[in-house]
Amino acid sequence: MSQQNQEHKIPSWLQRIQENSSELELLISGGAIYGLLQASDSIYQYISKYLLLTSKFGDLFGYIFMFQIVISMLLLGFISHLIVRAYWLALVCLNYVYPEGIKFDNIKLQKPYFIKNNTRNDLYNEIVKADKICGLILYTSITACILFAGIIIYMMIVSALDVYFLNDLFDTKIFFDIFGYSLVLYILDLILSGLFRKIPYFSYITYPFFKILDFLTLRFIVKKSLWKLSSNSNIIKRTLLVSIFVSASIFYTVEQNGAIFDERDNIWVDYEQYERDIASYRDGDFSYSGVSWPSKYTIQSKLISDNFIRLQIIYSYHEHEYLQKNDCEINKLYNIKINNTIIETTNWSRFKKNNHSSGIEFIIPIDSYSKGHHMLSIYDESNFTRVETTNDQGKTEYIEQNGKEILIPFWYDKLAANKK
Repeated sequence: MSQQNQEHKIPSWLQRIQENSSELELLISGGAIYGLLQASDSIYQYISKYLLLTSKFGDLFGYIFMFQIVISMLLLGFISHLIVRAYWLALVCLNYVYPEGIKFDNIKLQKPYFIKNNTRNDLYNEIVKADKICGLILYTSITACILFAGIIIYMMIVSALDVYFLNDLFDTKIFFDIFGYSLVLYILDLILSGLFRKIPYFSYITYPFFKILDFLTLRFIVKKSLWKLSSNSNIIKRTLLVSIFVSASIFYTVEQNGAIFDERDNIWVDYEQYERDIASYRDGDFSYSGVSWPSKYTIQSKLISDNFIRLQIIYSYHEHEYLQKNDCEINKLYNIKINNTIIETTNWSRFKKNNHSSGIEFIIPIDSYSKGHHMLSIYDESNFTRVETTNDQGKTEYIEQNGKEILIPFWYDKLAANKK
């Protein structure tokens, strides 16, 4: 046994790293916290800028939310590590300032308070304990992220197989049931430190599925370190602390997205700005760009001196809800006419003026029209009109009816447009 221990003795270079890693840890934690905060903001900006302009946002949100949880795990892990490492550093400094240790004679406690006889008069034990906690925090956060990211990858692979390969061959319900229940068992086995792998005979049933999942969920990367953790720590304490850590990460992610403390129907829309938009486009003068309050529907000017109209429509929660409910493309929401003639072909792109004013832009050719006065009509399927009605009790009620027509008059200066 002693010879085996000698063979597995920790090399001197690794021992030095373990004993002198505090400065490196502080640098890594500080840099990681900054980088993760930037990454979290980038993901939120990507969602608000691009994904909200597609009817497939609901399909992608689950994966995006889970990847945000991964970032939250790392962020909370590094923040916790930085706090505990700072506490460790404070203990080291205090131990250095008072090298003579605790003077127990100067601490005169009265019963029932007492000091244990075997208590050291320095902070060595506390320093070592804080150092070990730092290592466990760092390991737990990184390992949890690897496993969580692996589970997300597995779910994406199964979804891709269903959509692109298996859906046309047979009913995929059985396929989803098998791999879905396997994933649930696998996650429970992971939380319970491999319990299902230790049950006689049942282990043969789980073996083929768990071996595949071990590879797809990246568990093989951290398998040996998990064995070391599980064989040297209490399962109840370990499971409780990891559950608290994962729950805190989920809570932080949800709170960042505004879904807990924000009771509005759609958390991605600036409702105050939207209410101002609603008020502004009721006035026909706000249907043209260059005014202080943005209208929901605008063109470049009352007097058009171009051979095209640049129609901009601000994206709001009405479009978002309508797209999710009807699963259609965003340009299908609008029926655009000029002088009661339907514009059949309309190309569109995204525009963004500021954080509160973004949407889609249509370029509508008008070179075939004569000079003079014209009327642009936009029928918006997602917009609504409040209709006043009276209920059976004689009280006034307002009912929202989808579909609303917006009229924007303009003057086409064809001579000036052709001279450009």
